[in-house]
Amino acid sequence: MREFTTRLRCAELAYDARTHAGPTPRIGHKMAASRDAVYLFGGKTYEADGRTMSVLSNELWELSNLDTLPQWTRMSGVAGGGPSPRFDHAMVSVGDDVYVFGGKCGFVAFSWGKFAYPTRYWSD
Repeated sequence: MREFTTRLRCAELAYDARTHAGPTPRIGHKMAASRDAVYLFGGKTYEADGRTMSVLSNELWELSNLDTLPQWTRMSGVAGGGPSPRFDHAMVSVGDDVYVFGGKCGFVAFSWGKFAYPTRYWSD
């Protein structure tokens, strides 16, 4: 894996409430690096009241342009649908694929999903 992680500055990656650029604040999410991007999946986000963190997410975000100006992109409408909303799961990158396994979604999940980076496709 390239050593880009030492060059990223957290201030540049923060969620901007004015532009809604980037994933909303969350806990229990996971991230994995694949090629020249970093992927974020799932976690718990805030309720509409902004005080209670209990909404489970199955959002997939891509952080790209790591060498220049890092940019978050929500991977919406990805073919294959993806895993159910969850938090405290495992996530790993192997070659051109990112795998999500297990986690919690009201119960312990034993399902998994594979996101193929080149084709932008979820499968199980």
